[in-house]
Amino acid sequence: MKDAALALALALALALALALALAAGARDDGCRRRRWTVDEAYAAYLKQVQAQRAELGESMVALQGALDHPAGLGSTWRGRVRAALTELAHDLRDHVELTESSGGFYDDIRTKAPRLNHQVESQLVEHAELLAEVERLLDERDEGMPDPDAVAAHREAATRLLGQLVRHRQRGSDLTFEAYAVDLGGSG
Repeated sequence: MKDAALALALALALALALALALAAGARDDGCRRRRWTVDEAYAAYLKQVQAQRAELGESMVALQGALDHPAGLGSTWRGRVRAALTELAHDLRDHVELTESSGGFYDDIRTKAPRLNHQVESQLVEHAELLAEVERLLDERDEGMPDPDAVAAHREAATRLLGQLVRHRQRGSDLTFEAYAVDLGGSG
């Protein structure tokens, strides 16, 4: 509970810092000042992106927590993992919808920093791959896991997914910094 409250407080502080930094302008190459106007609607959108990023981070922590329980708990372990995967799938879908929306985050980066189009495209490809893997894991879970080997393989695949998500978020932070010279933060 304390960790969740701290994460929420940090996410709100970071959202405010992001909006203020974008409203004030951003550094380019550490020397020149690059300025662009951020209207209130887009600043609110960026806060929404950051809040959603925090939710996705919390879902990742919940899945890790579920996977950390002993698989020998049987249906209890499977239920926890299923619930955590379901929440992660929901938050990942929201992340994709929000960042890929027309006029949204990736469109803005393409417009303001076309040199980063390749990184944007890479993030979009990863979105499709991550969504497909989450769905595959949910389907696999729904079909049942007949033996301990299947449970171990499912756990390993879910753990791999978490690693892929961590790296995706890192690349997203790097992309954001490259485009806006703003740190999204790592707490969420």
